[in-house]
Amino acid sequence: MKYRLAHSGIQVDLEFSPDALRRRYREENTKRAGTASPKRTHALEDNDPWSTPTPRQPFNREVDILVIGAGFAGLTLGAKLRKAGLEDFLIVDQAGDFGGTWYWNRYPRAQCDVESYVYYPLLEETGYVPSSRFPMAHETFDYCQHMARFFGLYDRAVFHTGATRAVWDDADQVWTVATNRGDTIRARVVIRSNGGFGAPVTPAIEGIETFPGKIFHSSRWDYGYTGGSPEDPTLSKLADKVVAVVGSGASAVQIIPAVAGQARHTYAIQRTPGPAIGNRDTTPTDPAWWSTLPKGWQQARMQNFDANTSGLLQDEDMVNDHFTGYVKRLATACDIVPDLAQVDPADRPEVFELQDMALMEDIRAAIDATVTDPTTAEKLKPFYKHRCKRVTYDDGYFAAFNRADVTLIDAPVNGLEKIEGNRLHAGGEVFEADCIILATGYDTTRDPFSRTGLDVIAADGETLSEHHGQGLRTLHGALTDNFPNMFQIGTSQIALSHSNTSGILIQAEHIVDIICETRRRGATSVVPTAEATAAWAAQVKEKGAPLRAAFAQCVPGYYSGYEHGDGAFTSQIYGESIVAFRQLLEQWRASGYEGLAFRR
Repeated sequence: MKYRLAHSGIQVDLEFSPDALRRRYREENTKRAGTASPKRTHALEDNDPWSTPTPRQPFNREVDILVIGAGFAGLTLGAKLRKAGLEDFLIVDQAGDFGGTWYWNRYPRAQCDVESYVYYPLLEETGYVPSSRFPMAHETFDYCQHMARFFGLYDRAVFHTGATRAVWDDADQVWTVATNRGDTIRARVVIRSNGGFGAPVTPAIEGIETFPGKIFHSSRWDYGYTGGSPEDPTLSKLADKVVAVVGSGASAVQIIPAVAGQARHTYAIQRTPGPAIGNRDTTPTDPAWWSTLPKGWQQARMQNFDANTSGLLQDEDMVNDHFTGYVKRLATACDIVPDLAQVDPADRPEVFELQDMALMEDIRAAIDATVTDPTTAEKLKPFYKHRCKRVTYDDGYFAAFNRADVTLIDAPVNGLEKIEGNRLHAGGEVFEADCIILATGYDTTRDPFSRTGLDVIAADGETLSEHHGQGLRTLHGALTDNFPNMFQIGTSQIALSHSNTSGILIQAEHIVDIICETRRRGATSVVPTAEATAAWAAQVKEKGAPLRAAFAQCVPGYYSGYEHGDGAFTSQIYGESIVAFRQLLEQWRASGYEGLAFRR
C-alpha cells in the first residue's frame, strides 16, 4: 500500500497496513493484560543434578575479598583481581563448579544466542579456541572450567556453598558472612556476582504438589529420567512418555524441538508467543582464520558488536549475524526509506515504528512459511514490537509444530492453570502428561534477597532489600549508599549489551579499579554518598524514559515487569548504549571518583 509521511511528504510503499497492525497490537495487549509474573510460591526440591555435595565441617575464615557467584562474572572478577595483585580472595557458589548459568543449564540443544568469539570472555588471554561460532552449552561450561584452571581459581573456590547473610561491622570495617553450610567468613570486601537472574521460578499452579509424574525445571534437567546427556541429546527414555513443556521463551524454544519426535507426544504450553529469527551458524572454527587474528582482536570484535547492536552502526560489521542485521534495519529504517537523512525529524518516530512493523512482519511471514497449519501458525505469531520480548533463534522450533506428535496449547494470561492427578488444564484444554518441564525462567525482581537468598544488613540494621524497596539506589550499579565495601555485578542501573559478558567485563574492571583506588588512598572502606546514588538514580530514570514509554505499549513480560512495571528493561536500566556507559565510567574514574566516600 502507499503511505505518505505527514511532514516530509514522502510516499513509501508498505506491504502491510500500519493502522491494522496498531489495532492488532492493542488487541493483543488487552488480551494479555492480566499476564502476571510466575510467582515462585511452590519450590520444587532444588537438587543439584550435576554433582553431589561433599560432606565437610563448617569453617571460619578471614579473607580480604569474598566473591559470591562463580559464573562468568565471578570468573572474570577472579582474573581481574589476580591481574591487579589482589590475591587474598575467596569465591563461593551454591553450584558444584564454576559456570553459573552454564553449570545449571545443560538441557538438550542448549546454546547461547551470541557467538562465542564475542561471548566467551578473555579468549585471547586463555588461548582457547571455540569449536564453532555457536557451540553447544556443554562446551560453554567446559570453557568456564578452562578459565578457572587458567587463572588458578579452583584453589580459591568453595562450591555447594551459598551465602545467606552478610552483616557489616562498622567498628572493624568488615563483613561477616554466613553460609548454608554453617561457615563464617569475615571479609573486608564482598562482591555479589550472582547475575541478573535469580532462583528458578516454579509457577503457582493449583495441584502441582500432587502431580504423580516427573516434574523439573529446565535448569535442573533430569537425564536419568529422559535419557541422553548434555553431550548426547538422544532422549531415549521419553519414547513412551507424554511431555508438557511450560513456557515459550528462549529455553522452551530450544527444548521443544529437542523433545519433539523423541517423546510419544509433546504439548507446548505458551502464554505469549515469542519472536525467533533464523538459525545459528554452527560452522566449525577455521584454524587458518584463527591463526591470522591480530593482538587485541577480541576486544575490537566485542566493542564492534556492542556498537552495532546498540544502533551505533560501524563501517564494518565484524560479527554480521542475525542480530546485527536486524538492528541495522531498525537503525536505518532501510525497508521504509532509502535515506533516513531526507526524512523530516518530526516523521522519524513514525518511520522507526514502521520499520519495527516491517521487521516483525518478516518474523510472522517466516512462521507462515514454516508452519503448515494456519491456525497453529496464527497462534505462534508475536503481535507486538520487537523489544517487548527477547528475540532468539528459531533453529527448528517452528518446524516442530508440523509434527503430528506435537500440540500447541495457546493459554494467554494463565498458562498451565491446574493439575488434577496427571490431567493438565490449560487454554481451555484438558490432557494427560507423564512429565512436566518448566521452562518458566528465573526470579528477575529487584529484591536481592528474593533473587539470591542473601540477606545483606547494614550497620544500622537496614537490609539491602529494605533499602531498594524505596527505589533502586546505586552508583553505576556497583555500590549502594549505607553499604560500604559491598559491590555487585548484575543488571541493575547499568546499560545492557546484547552480549552479557561485555557488561560483565566493564563492571569487573570498574569494581577492581575502585578497590585498588581505595588501597591507594590508604582507606579501609568505600561507600557512595546518598547524594551520589540519588543523582545516579535520577540519571537512570531520565535516560530510561524512552524505554519505559516503549514498554508501556508492550505485552507483559519480565522485560516490562509484568503487572508491576519495574521490569528488567524499565526501572533498572541506564537507557543509553553500553558504549556510552563504558565511556562514562572511564571518564568518571579519570576525573577523581566523585561521589565516593573513602574511610581510613
